[in-house]
Amino acid sequence: MAFAKTTAGKEACSAGTTVSTVGGFMGQLGGTAGGGKIIVGTAAMGSTLATWTLPALTDSGGGLITMSGTPPVATPGNAGVAAAYTTNTSVPASLGQGTVTATGGGGDMTVNNTTFATTSNVTLSTFTHQEN
Repeated sequence: MAFAKTTAGKEACSAGTTVSTVGGFMGQLGGTAGGGKIIVGTAAMGSTLATWTLPALTDSGGGLITMSGTPPVATPGNAGVAAAYTTNTSVPASLGQGTVTATGGGGDMTVNNTTFATTSNVTLSTFTHQEN
């Protein structure tokens, strides 16, 4: 499954909705101030494993959004195997969802270890999103 935007995510992009000074999808994720959420869960988001609050984002040109602030750290609230994630506004409202795999596995989000434990912090080292 490729990353799929929700209706709210599609509307944010097409309308160029602004939050702070940045429009569209990036603006809904908090723009240059950050504040949007990345929520990782088990298959079909059956159980939430970890939630990161995004730091500042940068428009890198050509529709590429990158994380530019300090990488956020989360302590999983539940243990399990990461298989899905959602991007959310700070409200929160879902903007889209995708798959999670181990690095090299072809997921929309890749992690070095898909097994999340409540005893180990997880760091979102990088975040990029390519707008269509």
